[in-house]
Amino acid sequence: MIDYLVIGGGVIGSFLTYTLSQYQAKPVLIEKESQTALHATTHNSALVHSPVSVGPNYGILKSTLAKRGNDLYETMAPALGVPVLANGALMIALNDEDLKKLKALKAEADERQLEGVNIVEGAAIWELEPNLSPKVRAVLTMPTAKTASTRVLVDRLIEEAKANQAEVHLGQEVTQISDQGTHFSVVTKQGQHFKARTIINAAGTFAAALAGLYEEEVPYHMTPVRGEYIVLSDQAKGFVKHTLFPLPSHKGKGILAIPQPDGTLRLGPTATPQESLEDAPVTPEGLAQIKDNLDDILVNVPYHHEVRTYAGIRSTTTHKDFYIQPSKKNPRFIHVAGIDSPGVTAAPAIAEYVLEKYILPVDALKKNAS
Repeated sequence: MIDYLVIGGGVIGSFLTYTLSQYQAKPVLIEKESQTALHATTHNSALVHSPVSVGPNYGILKSTLAKRGNDLYETMAPALGVPVLANGALMIALNDEDLKKLKALKAEADERQLEGVNIVEGAAIWELEPNLSPKVRAVLTMPTAKTASTRVLVDRLIEEAKANQAEVHLGQEVTQISDQGTHFSVVTKQGQHFKARTIINAAGTFAAALAGLYEEEVPYHMTPVRGEYIVLSDQAKGFVKHTLFPLPSHKGKGILAIPQPDGTLRLGPTATPQESLEDAPVTPEGLAQIKDNLDDILVNVPYHHEVRTYAGIRSTTTHKDFYIQPSKKNPRFIHVAGIDSPGVTAAPAIAEYVLEKYILPVDALKKNAS
């Protein structure tokens, strides 16, 4: 009998499995693809957001867990051997109206006691970033922002979980879930049968579809959003030092310039609503949008160092915030859904939250001996 069956092998499912494996329990992860983290986890910005850029207006869980997650990366990433670029971020104002918004963000950061958040104006702007456009009016410093190698992160989480006796089953697509009273019965398309006391739905863009195998009425619906990116090779290393943010709008955080731990530079993402949960094309319109937007904040972008483009689909739902709640039918079916931005940032804190709020109150788990 499996104690905890985690369905979905992205960064959220991997952190959940890793966290549960540190207790005297039997966690099992199943993933429908032949490898973990083939979708949103490795097709995003790889950002560990500063809490400044994820205020309470994004949702209480998003804001709280992003701040906690950012803190956890400080010790967790080195312990796991995950490459991280702790370069900080700048939010950019292009005019006086934007500057008012930066001042409001600065006041909110001060109220939240976030350290190192300052507004920089005048010549000091170009001392921070020489390739910023002359149109830039001011920047807001967000020193705890970072980027992390999400591929290495998931691989290391899975390695550590397996070392703690967790099981991982790849290539297993769930087609049936039934409640047997004392446990859940889970059947896959490939003919495997799992029995589990608790199910954690961490299926990303497929979370609602998976929930529909159990729930009569799924409490959220997917509204997938495609994000397209341009990647410049490590020949562009140093073109920008910080992650650069435009001021966020109702459409999201906008087009960013995002240095990576391996020296490459990601430019994007777009934010295009779509119906498909799987089809993530890179379009001429999307690439043009990236370049047009970046022309407002940067000069002489070295697009000749482009090595690839890609797109990912965010697990956005009709629920504004992360949806992390147990089923009303059975509290041992736990939904971890709608984990779009800042999902990578919040991932370790999401696992901690699920454990502390929904598992430890009902299961007297003991930590493994260190």
